[in-house]
Amino acid sequence: MEQVTPLVVPQVNVNDDTVLLVRWSVEQYGQVAAGDTVCEVETSKASAEVTADRGGVLVQSAAAPVRVRIGEEIGAIGPTREAAAAYLQARAAPKTAAADGTVKATAKAMARASQEGVSLEAVARSGVHGTIKESDVEKFLAGQAARAQTTAGQARIPPGLAKYVELTGAIPAFDAAVAANLRRSTDHLILASVDADCRLTAAHGIIRQALAGGRMVSLVHLIVAATSRVLPRFPRLMSFAYEGVLYRYRAVDVAFVARTPDGRLYTPVVRSADRADLDGIARVCQAETLRIMRGGVKVEELEGACFTISHVPVGRTTRVVALPSFGQSAILGVSAERPSIELVDGAVVERPLVTLTLSYDHSLCDGVYAASFLAELTSHLERPAP
Repeated sequence: MEQVTPLVVPQVNVNDDTVLLVRWSVEQYGQVAAGDTVCEVETSKASAEVTADRGGVLVQSAAAPVRVRIGEEIGAIGPTREAAAAYLQARAAPKTAAADGTVKATAKAMARASQEGVSLEAVARSGVHGTIKESDVEKFLAGQAARAQTTAGQARIPPGLAKYVELTGAIPAFDAAVAANLRRSTDHLILASVDADCRLTAAHGIIRQALAGGRMVSLVHLIVAATSRVLPRFPRLMSFAYEGVLYRYRAVDVAFVARTPDGRLYTPVVRSADRADLDGIARVCQAETLRIMRGGVKVEELEGACFTISHVPVGRTTRVVALPSFGQSAILGVSAERPSIELVDGAVVERPLVTLTLSYDHSLCDGVYAASFLAELTSHLERPAP
C-alpha cells in the first residue's frame, strides 16, 4: 500500500480545544515538500503555521475558513492524488459511532458535519437503514442558521430595540477566542483594582540618554524592567488559584500587550525579566513586536507569563482597567502620559505623569497588598537604582 501521511491539527495552545483554519497555503492537489507550510491556523492568542511532515500531493478535507478540533485530520499527503484521496475516503467511510448502530452516515455527510462541528446524533436521518446523508446535514445546518437569525434578531435584544438595529455579522473568530479566554479567566477571579500616579521625569531622562547613545528604549521597556524587580517581593501577584488549588510561577516571566494595526492583541513574554538589564529587555520586546507585526510569532512566545503589562498611550486616557488572562491573577494597566502641575519649594513645576492601575484577584490579596506593590513600583520608576 502506498504510504500516506494524514495532516492533523496540532496542539497549538494548551488552553484551546479548537482552532480556526484560516487559509490553505497550498492549493487542492498541490505538490508539497517536507517542511513546507500547508495552512495557517489561529488560536485565542496567535496565528501558527502547519507544515508538511513529508513531501507529496496534498488533498484537503476541510474548506477554510472553518473551526476544527485539535487532533482532527484536515487532509492527507500521499505520493499521488489518488492515494491521498483514497486514504481520506476510507477514513470517512460510513461507520457506526455506537455499538447499537444508532448513528450511520455517508462519507460526504461525515465530512460536512466535521467541517461545521455538527454532532451527527442531532441530525435527522433519511437514508436507507437510518443512514445520515449529506443532504440531511445540510438541512440541519439550514435550520440552525434560521433559528440563529431569529434568535439574534429577536430574542437576544429587547423588542423595543429591534426596529433600531440591524445584524452586521458574527463576531470575528479571533475576537471571539480572545473574549472566551478572558471570560474563562474572570470566571475564577474576584476582580478589584487600585491606582497610583507615577511621575515620569526620571524615566524620560533615561529614555533620552539611551536614544542619544543609539539605543531604543521606551516607557514599556522601563516598566517591564521595574515590574520584574518588584514582583518577587509580592509572590501572590505571581500566583493564581484554580479549583481550590494555589499555583505560583517559578520564573519572573513578564508579558506586555502588543497590538497589530488591524486591532489584534498579543501578549509576548520577556523570559526571566528580572535577570535581564534594560537593554536586554528592550531588545526582546522589539524583536517580539516585530515578529507579531510580520505574522511570524510562535505560540510558545506568548505563553507562561506570570504577569502582564498593558499600555494604552491614546489621547487623554487617564485610567486603564485591564483584565488578567487565564492563568494569571493580576495585570498592570498604564494610561497615556499627561502633564501634572505641582508646587515644589514654592515654585510651580510641570511634570509628566501616568496612572498605573493594578487589576488583581481579591481572593489572593487585599487592597493594602496591591497598593504596596504599586508604591514600590512607582518608587522604582521615579527613583531608579543606578
